[in-house]
Amino acid sequence: MHPPRNAYLLFFVGFIGVVMTRIPFGMNLRHTAMWDFPLALFAVQGIASLTAALRWRTVWAGALVALLCFTALRQYGTIFRGLYDTD
Repeated sequence: MHPPRNAYLLFFVGFIGVVMTRIPFGMNLRHTAMWDFPLALFAVQGIASLTAALRWRTVWAGALVALLCFTALRQYGTIFRGLYDTD
């Protein structure tokens, strides 16, 4: 039996999350930025599995990825404008 495709990425995110929460002030935005790629990969693979049985899977997958990108950019704007805007 082969391990799941993403077991290493899941282990990476989980292990680094445990390590970062054990260090005082270790869980901050600067250090959690390394999770963007593994979590985006999990999201895209989830979208691919959700749209696999649909009729126009490419269109649906593109729309869901665009929605995912829009919400991620919106969150970045909300977080960084609220934290670092000093005007």
